[in-house]
Amino acid sequence: MSRMCLMALVVVFVYGWCPAFAQPPGYSNDEEGRSPQATGNVAIAMAWGEQLKPPSRYSQGIINLKEAMMRWAGTPVTVEKQFKIGSADLTKLSVVFITTDQQFQLTDTEKKKLRDYVAAGGFLVVDNAAANIPNSQAGASLLRMVKDIAGSKRLEPIPNSHVIYQSPFKLGGPPQGSDTAMTKVGEKIGADGTVYDTKVRSDEANTLQGIFISGRLAILYSDKGYTAKWNDILNDAQLKFGVNLITYAVSQKR
Repeated sequence: MSRMCLMALVVVFVYGWCPAFAQPPGYSNDEEGRSPQATGNVAIAMAWGEQLKPPSRYSQGIINLKEAMMRWAGTPVTVEKQFKIGSADLTKLSVVFITTDQQFQLTDTEKKKLRDYVAAGGFLVVDNAAANIPNSQAGASLLRMVKDIAGSKRLEPIPNSHVIYQSPFKLGGPPQGSDTAMTKVGEKIGADGTVYDTKVRSDEANTLQGIFISGRLAILYSDKGYTAKWNDILNDAQLKFGVNLITYAVSQKR
């Protein structure tokens, strides 16, 4: 075999059989973003507080996010179970997911822990698990918590061009949540079939909000109920979004 042929075979072998990472079912090239970079220890948790409790019926969601990171991005993730905001060291967490479907208040210690965490480069994903209920007490409590943590900073729309929608999966904006019964902008159907006027503008319906610190997205607030979606391993688009969020958090904490 000639030397040139041998070199060609080597090139095919090295470069022709190394996909960046396995893609989920239904993947298309239009969705592909940048491949995740090599990471160290990646740890995530669903936060608990003195009054704050994530819905037990959605406990599989955090496990599904872990498995999605490993399966699609090849990144091992540790899940910290029953993670107490006020008593544990938050700094080891790449992402803290905060969600509930009930009214709650944080203690002063819990608020300080979360303030210090985001100031040090941490990322909070705050999701209203009662998003299908208009004007829910859970949503009001979560918004009050964000305000207490953010101080003088205010929630801003996150542009759909932000990296959380681009890498590693190109999503183009927030995927559908469990606030699904949107018949038209400004109306939502409750669990009992009642139609509510939610006074939502079209630009608000298609964006999420966040708190930015020196240009970095430090707190994401979602009123879409992704918690319920992540609980089902078949919810492809929502789990892709979760992978994007964790990937972003890891990149910011380096």
